[in-house]
Amino acid sequence: MSKQVAVKKNTTTAAVAAPKVEQPAAPVSKPLAYHLADGFRPEHGNLLKAHTEAFFRVTDMVNGKRVPTSLAQTVLGKAAVSWHTKKGNFDITAQGLGLSDAGELKFGLRGINEEFCAAYVAVMTEGTLQPGVGVKAEVGIKKL
Repeated sequence: MSKQVAVKKNTTTAAVAAPKVEQPAAPVSKPLAYHLADGFRPEHGNLLKAHTEAFFRVTDMVNGKRVPTSLAQTVLGKAAVSWHTKKGNFDITAQGLGLSDAGELKFGLRGINEEFCAAYVAVMTEGTLQPGVGVKAEVGIKKL
């Protein structure tokens, strides 16, 4: 007599999550006045995501504003701006650089460490070192 084995049916189904719809972010009340110098910007992970998001918030790009391409290159880095433009996340018009529809979706789905993002906003608006930004010396902060 053969042994019967219970087979568990796969009860999970793959579902594509709908993009999270959020209210437009409130603009940061202080203007962009500082940036991290080359070699001091984060290159990957949560710090990079938070740095990028802080720039979007300080410049109000999160709400559709466009910025001079040269400003984005200074703050985010030329390679980052070039890469995201080629990938279709940024678009450049006569009015400046902005988030494309694809970019809004891509960046909107990123998980952001709000503590790190707030620290980068303080760096960009006040020029002060903040815990968690990965910069140990004020030499890495430059006035625009």
